[in-house]
Amino acid sequence: MTATEQRAPRGRRAPGRERGGGGASKVVSAVVGIALAAAAVWLQTVGLSAEEMNRPLASVGDKGEEVATGRFSVRVDGVKTAKSVRAGDETAVTENVFLVVETSATVPQEPIKIRPPVLVAEDGRHFDTSDKVDRSKTLANPWTQPGWWSSGVFVFDVPADALRGAKASFVAPTNAFYGEPMLPAAEVDLGIDEAAAKQLGSAPQDVYTVTEKK
Repeated sequence: MTATEQRAPRGRRAPGRERGGGGASKVVSAVVGIALAAAAVWLQTVGLSAEEMNRPLASVGDKGEEVATGRFSVRVDGVKTAKSVRAGDETAVTENVFLVVETSATVPQEPIKIRPPVLVAEDGRHFDTSDKVDRSKTLANPWTQPGWWSSGVFVFDVPADALRGAKASFVAPTNAFYGEPMLPAAEVDLGIDEAAAKQLGSAPQDVYTVTEKK
């Protein structure tokens, strides 16, 4: 035995001579640690926050344009405002304004029902479609079929100051093959500038009648 060697006390193993897979475990832990560190650096590099990671994958476009997401396409054909909306035998009224988004939709392969969009105001406020209008009278009711464009409306009950710069955000429905998060979505600028917002907010039509689909 040289002067630099020492015997390990009985009942204890000398350092570095552990039995089993201790060394391999340390190597695996080191590799995992490096991978996690690399992932953290990547996330910082691309600048995605946890909230952003959970947002839908959005395709963007303007009113009048076809906005395709891969699972569905939508086109906002027009926007109207009204004091009341007649759908079938029922008429809904509001103290704000009804914003009617006239929409068409199609799908490339899988028939789906278009989810009602969310209206996103310029200041970040979010509005769901109005529950005053029967959903079965809107574009959310029919099955949108491949190769065909379905047309209908979505109706929002909003204050007039939410009109300028508003966008409609359409998110794909979930099913067994497409789970949350990161669903495809279409974000459509409704083309409501300051002048249009003043016109739509100050002079809504008395009654908007939802046309029955045959």
